[in-house]
Amino acid sequence: MRARVLPFVLAAAALVAVPVAAPTAAADPSPWQVSGATYYGPGLYGNRTACGQTLTPDLVGVAHRSLPCGTQVEFEWHGRTVVAPVVDRGPYGSSAIQWDLTEAACRQLSSPGDSRCVTHEIAWRTL
Repeated sequence: MRARVLPFVLAAAALVAVPVAAPTAAADPSPWQVSGATYYGPGLYGNRTACGQTLTPDLVGVAHRSLPCGTQVEFEWHGRTVVAPVVDRGPYGSSAIQWDLTEAACRQLSSPGDSRCVTHEIAWRTL
Protein backbone atom coordinates (compact mmCIF):
# COMPACT_ATOMS: atom_id res chain seq x y z
CA MET A 1 0.00 0.00 0.00
CA ARG A 2 2.85 2.35 0.87
CA ALA A 3 4.43 1.93 -2.57
CA ARG A 4 1.19 3.04 -4.30
CA VAL A 5 0.70 6.14 -2.14
CA LEU A 6 4.25 7.46 -2.40
CA PRO A 7 4.04 8.61 -6.08
CA PHE A 8 0.87 10.61 -5.31
CA VAL A 9 2.46 12.24 -2.27
CA LEU A 10 5.55 13.19 -4.28
CA ALA A 11 3.43 14.62 -7.10
CA ALA A 12 1.36 16.67 -4.64
CA ALA A 13 4.53 17.98 -2.97
CA ALA A 14 5.93 19.02 -6.37
CA LEU A 15 2.77 21.00 -7.15
CA VAL A 16 2.93 22.83 -3.84
CA ALA A 17 6.61 23.70 -4.34
CA VAL A 18 6.10 25.26 -7.80
CA PRO A 19 6.43 29.04 -7.51
CA VAL A 20 3.45 31.04 -8.71
CA ALA A 21 4.12 34.08 -10.86
CA ALA A 22 3.22 37.39 -9.27
CA PRO A 23 0.35 39.25 -10.90
CA THR A 24 1.59 41.58 -13.59
CA ALA A 25 0.79 45.26 -13.67
CA ALA A 26 -1.90 46.49 -16.04
CA ALA A 27 -0.71 46.86 -19.60
CA ASP A 28 0.47 50.29 -20.61
CA PRO A 29 -2.05 52.37 -22.56
CA SER A 30 -1.75 52.26 -26.32
CA PRO A 31 0.14 55.10 -28.03
CA TRP A 32 -1.77 58.29 -28.81
CA GLN A 33 -3.41 58.47 -32.24
CA VAL A 34 -5.23 61.32 -33.94
CA SER A 35 -8.43 61.06 -35.96
CA GLY A 36 -11.65 62.89 -36.63
CA ALA A 37 -14.56 62.97 -34.20
CA THR A 38 -18.12 64.26 -34.12
CA TYR A 39 -20.82 64.12 -31.47
CA TYR A 40 -24.29 62.67 -31.13
CA GLY A 41 -27.02 65.23 -31.63
CA PRO A 42 -30.09 65.46 -29.38
CA GLY A 43 -32.27 63.82 -32.04
CA LEU A 44 -30.93 60.42 -30.98
CA TYR A 45 -31.78 60.63 -27.26
CA GLY A 46 -33.87 57.71 -26.06
CA ASN A 47 -32.46 55.32 -28.69
CA ARG A 48 -30.71 52.13 -27.57
CA THR A 49 -27.02 51.87 -28.36
CA ALA A 50 -25.48 48.79 -29.98
CA CYS A 51 -24.17 47.87 -26.52
CA GLY A 52 -27.64 48.01 -24.95
CA GLN A 53 -27.61 51.37 -23.17
CA THR A 54 -30.13 54.16 -23.64
CA LEU A 55 -28.63 57.29 -25.15
CA THR A 56 -29.16 60.29 -22.84
CA PRO A 57 -27.48 63.70 -22.53
CA ASP A 58 -25.66 62.43 -19.41
CA LEU A 59 -24.29 59.16 -20.83
CA VAL A 60 -20.49 59.41 -21.11
CA GLY A 61 -19.57 57.17 -24.01
CA VAL A 62 -18.38 56.92 -27.58
CA ALA A 63 -19.19 55.06 -30.76
CA HIS A 64 -16.55 53.26 -32.79
CA ARG A 65 -16.91 50.94 -35.79
CA SER A 66 -14.82 48.03 -34.52
CA LEU A 67 -13.59 48.34 -30.91
CA PRO A 68 -15.46 46.01 -28.53
CA CYS A 69 -18.22 47.37 -26.32
CA GLY A 70 -16.85 48.52 -23.01
CA THR A 71 -13.34 49.32 -24.28
CA GLN A 72 -12.09 52.31 -22.28
CA VAL A 73 -10.73 55.11 -24.47
CA GLU A 74 -9.01 58.29 -23.33
CA PHE A 75 -9.49 61.43 -25.43
CA GLU A 76 -7.54 64.70 -25.31
CA TRP A 77 -8.59 67.93 -26.95
CA HIS A 78 -7.06 71.35 -26.23
CA GLY A 79 -5.53 70.13 -22.96
CA ARG A 80 -8.72 68.59 -21.59
CA THR A 81 -9.24 64.83 -21.25
CA VAL A 82 -12.06 62.37 -20.77
CA VAL A 83 -12.12 58.59 -20.42
CA ALA A 84 -15.19 57.01 -21.97
CA PRO A 85 -16.30 53.47 -22.81
CA VAL A 86 -17.33 52.33 -26.28
CA VAL A 87 -21.13 52.11 -26.04
CA ASP A 88 -22.21 52.11 -29.68
CA ARG A 89 -21.22 51.44 -33.30
CA GLY A 90 -20.46 54.14 -35.82
CA PRO A 91 -19.97 56.73 -37.15
CA TYR A 92 -20.98 55.69 -40.63
CA GLY A 93 -20.23 58.80 -42.67
CA SER A 94 -16.75 59.80 -43.78
CA SER A 95 -13.94 57.33 -43.18
CA ALA A 96 -11.92 60.25 -41.75
CA ILE A 97 -14.32 60.40 -38.79
CA GLN A 98 -13.62 57.47 -36.45
CA TRP A 99 -15.52 58.57 -33.33
CA ASP A 100 -18.95 59.78 -32.26
CA LEU A 101 -18.85 61.21 -28.75
CA THR A 102 -21.91 61.55 -26.55
CA GLU A 103 -22.89 65.02 -25.39
CA ALA A 104 -21.63 64.31 -21.85
CA ALA A 105 -18.20 63.21 -23.13
CA CYS A 106 -18.11 66.25 -25.37
CA ARG A 107 -18.96 68.60 -22.48
CA GLN A 108 -16.00 67.26 -20.52
CA LEU A 109 -13.68 68.08 -23.43
CA SER A 110 -15.07 71.54 -24.15
CA SER A 111 -13.92 74.62 -22.26
CA PRO A 112 -16.40 76.07 -19.75
CA GLY A 113 -18.77 78.40 -21.58
CA ASP A 114 -17.78 76.98 -24.96
CA SER A 115 -20.91 75.66 -26.64
CA ARG A 116 -18.93 74.01 -29.46
CA CYS A 117 -18.22 70.33 -29.30
CA VAL A 118 -15.60 68.19 -30.93
CA THR A 119 -15.93 68.19 -34.68
CA HIS A 120 -12.23 68.21 -35.48
CA GLU A 121 -9.16 66.06 -35.07
CA ILE A 122 -8.89 64.55 -31.59
CA ALA A 123 -6.12 62.63 -29.82
CA TRP A 124 -7.11 59.26 -28.40
CA ARG A 125 -5.74 56.01 -27.02
CA THR A 126 -7.22 52.82 -25.62
CA LEU A 127 -6.58 52.03 -21.97
